[in-house]
Amino acid sequence: MKQLILVFIIFLNFSYANSQSNKIDQTKIKEDLNEILTDISQNYIYLQEKMLI
Repeated sequence: MKQLILVFIIFLNFSYANSQSNKIDQTKIKEDLNEILTDISQNYIYLQEKMLI
């Protein structure tokens, strides 16, 4: 029974480590950030008032 649990834990560790190998797309992050900043600058009603203060 202990061997079965050990094998199961090792299997989960390998599957978790493999799922972490996905690389982050820096261009997608930049595009998303630009979209968020554009939305805030166009749709946030009090932005200009806060900049004046």
